[in-house]
Amino acid sequence: MLQINLLPEKFQSKFRNQRIKKALIEVSIFSIIIILIFAIGIFLMAQILEIMNQNNEKVIQEKEKNLQDFTELEKEISIYKENSQLYDQLLKNQYIWSDILIHITELTPANLQITNLNIQKEKENNQKTINFSGKATSRREIAKFVKKLEDSEKFEEVELSSSGLDEEGKADFQISVKLVK
Repeated sequence: MLQINLLPEKFQSKFRNQRIKKALIEVSIFSIIIILIFAIGIFLMAQILEIMNQNNEKVIQEKEKNLQDFTELEKEISIYKENSQLYDQLLKNQYIWSDILIHITELTPANLQITNLNIQKEKENNQKTINFSGKATSRREIAKFVKKLEDSEKFEEVELSSSGLDEEGKADFQISVKLVK
């Protein structure tokens, strides 16, 4: 297609310059808008990053507090473990006397009577010795009692130290046993 411009050259140049100015203005406005959008985007990204940074700092502070609490709990657990070990060690060296007395009662035959019970502690090894004395209707009852003591898991080194008959015909006895540690 053929274009013919009937405007004089002077006007043509003026219109050309106006079109160029108009295009430059449009490109400038478009560029400014793009730069503004880019600047707003950068500003918003900076704000988002600042908010994220603040949130991260809060999370870090919470984690540090949790870590500090955890460290304190570990210390408390360590103290409880030490106390528990000490308690276990103390219990190893201790006897529950009510259990021992109940066990002696269970082992004692019906026709045997304990009249004296004495507990001695050896200083060197903390070994406990129980000395019994009493009366029985017969020496057979004493023998049964000694056998039960020997078979017991709580006693060792059962020793019948004396046995005799009194005026009433009852058998007297003295027995010593060591407690098993």
